[in-house]
Amino acid sequence: MRTSLGRTLSSIRKLRGLTQAELAERLSVSQPIIARWENGKARPNEGSLTRIAEALGTTVEALLSGDQDPYGPQPRVLEDAELVELFSQAHRLEGRDREALKAVLEAMLTRSRVQEALQGKRGA
Repeated sequence: MRTSLGRTLSSIRKLRGLTQAELAERLSVSQPIIARWENGKARPNEGSLTRIAEALGTTVEALLSGDQDPYGPQPRVLEDAELVELFSQAHRLEGRDREALKAVLEAMLTRSRVQEALQGKRGA
C-alpha cells in the first residue's frame, strides 16, 4: 500500500529525472530502500527525511504533506523585528560562524516542520 509520502517521494523524484538507483546513490542507501519508502513498506526516519528533501530540492513539509508542488509552500515574510535586525547583521559573521548559524537554524526548522507534519497526521 503506497502512502501519501511514498507517492509524493516518487512523483518528485521522477520530476527531477532521477531513478530510484540515482536517488539511492545521492542518499548513500540501497535502491531497495527507496522502493520500500515509495511503496509504503518502510518509512524514512527524521534524518533521512531531511536528506531526501535536500537531495530532491524540496522541503520535509512538502514530502509529508503529500504536496505535489516539489518546491513546497511559498515563504512567509518575517514579522519579528528583532530577528530581522539580527539576520541583517549576519553578513558580519566569518564563514565558519555563518555556517554554524545556518546549521543550527536549519536543524531547528527541520524539527519544527517534522513535528507539525506529524501532529497534522495524528489529527487526520
